[in-house]
Amino acid sequence: MRNSLRTWGLSLLTALGTQLVQGLVGTVSPAEAQYIITLPNSVVCEGQFTGYTGNGICQYPDGYYRGDILNGKRHGRGVFYYYPREGDEGGGDDSSRSATTYEGEFRDDRPNGKGRFVYADEYRYEGDVRDGLPHGTGLFVFTTRPPSIEEEDIEGEPYFVSIEWKQEEYLSRYYGGFANGLFSGRGSLIYGKCRVYTINSQDDIRCARYDGQFRNGAPHGQGTYNDDICVVRGSQYDCIRFSGNFWGGQPNGQGTLSFPDFGRCDGQFNDSALIGRATCRYNNGDRYTGDLRHGAPHGSGTATFADGTTFTGEFRLGAPFTQVGIPIDDLSTPELGGGFPRYPGRP
Repeated sequence: MRNSLRTWGLSLLTALGTQLVQGLVGTVSPAEAQYIITLPNSVVCEGQFTGYTGNGICQYPDGYYRGDILNGKRHGRGVFYYYPREGDEGGGDDSSRSATTYEGEFRDDRPNGKGRFVYADEYRYEGDVRDGLPHGTGLFVFTTRPPSIEEEDIEGEPYFVSIEWKQEEYLSRYYGGFANGLFSGRGSLIYGKCRVYTINSQDDIRCARYDGQFRNGAPHGQGTYNDDICVVRGSQYDCIRFSGNFWGGQPNGQGTLSFPDFGRCDGQFNDSALIGRATCRYNNGDRYTGDLRHGAPHGSGTATFADGTTFTGEFRLGAPFTQVGIPIDDLSTPELGGGFPRYPGRP
């Protein structure tokens, strides 16, 4: 009997001692309970752990983590809350900017797998992640200033369709490939600049968008830009469009520039000024082959008009130089990259 009491007493003391030890800061116990521990990388965590494996809240130099820990590293599912960084209140339109939170999968102590970033200004990304950056396929929602295409008149004629960047910011979205935090591969960039059209007595919204190849965060390779200015034909849309090669975010190389109510030009284009050489066919029956500037006949070329007459020589701002009828100095020439002039037809 005496030995039994002694054995029972030792067992009780052992149990009480274990509970006391479990409450000490910096102590790791084989039993799973609430601990405050220090990981091998000096990060302090509080939670339920067996050794360096478990689930808890950890304080890192750049923020707080709540989630799974495996062998002293973030691994599994979790949420990381980043400390504010200098410059996060600024603009920008790519997913490489500083994040405020990340929720998703972790591997090897970093965000890896599927996850969701929330950035400053409430930008957000959801998709594949590698080493703490969007990488793979995902959706990025952000605000940007999209291009606006407007007509300009000279002497009452619609000579230009100007492209200017709007001052207002619109909510835009990109879905497609990412590489190290930047748009890369194939994707679709849909601007928040939209218009409402009526088809079959129902309202429908069309937004400016680019579909094609990206590199280093910009359109690069083959792609198509469709503006939100469209003509409805039955149940189909016909929009202002440039389809062709892009380089560093600008048209560059072989491409087609088309206006639904005007015509199209096929040829070589260089940068946003659309300088190059092309063959243009207009809806009024006119044709032009020659140099372009801002997408309109400008330089040396040949025009064949709908009535069969031709003009070969110099063109200025979309019309034969000798037939403009007003001094060239009186024409307001847009800045480089500022617009798409429209060929006005025969004066």
